[in-house]
Formats: sequence, structure tokens, C-alpha cells
Amino acid sequence: MKEGMSLEEVRRHLGMPRNITRAEWRYPDRILLIENQQVACIIRPSCTGKWANCHGYRTRSPECLLP
Repeated sequence: MKEGMSLEEVRRHLGMPRNITRAEWRYPDRILLIENQQVACIIRPSCTGKWANCHGYRTRSPECLLP
């Protein structure tokens, strides 16, 4: 998984998650934040809810981002 992947690519690689909203897809080991129908960033599940978007995670909590 990497930033910029389309949602179709994510579905092919990981399948559909059980918990899904317009802004995020939650898997057991990662949360994908979605912007413009693609993966904007990938965060650790333990960091969920800290910030509303990837910009917040990048600037305030970079330790929450997964490579």
C-alpha cells in the first residue's frame, strides 16, 4: 500500500474493509485516509481520531504515519 493508490487497487490487494466511511477505510493493521478517491495517507490504528486529515498527521504526528 502506498499513497496515491486508487481505491480499486486497494480493493484488489486488501479486499473491502469491514469499517468504511467516505474519508477512511479501517483494516486491523492500518487505516487508509481517503481524499479524491485515492489513498491520501496510511496511519496506525492506535492514532485514529487525533487529526481530521493527512495534513494534520504529517505536520503534528508524523510518528503515526506508516510507510
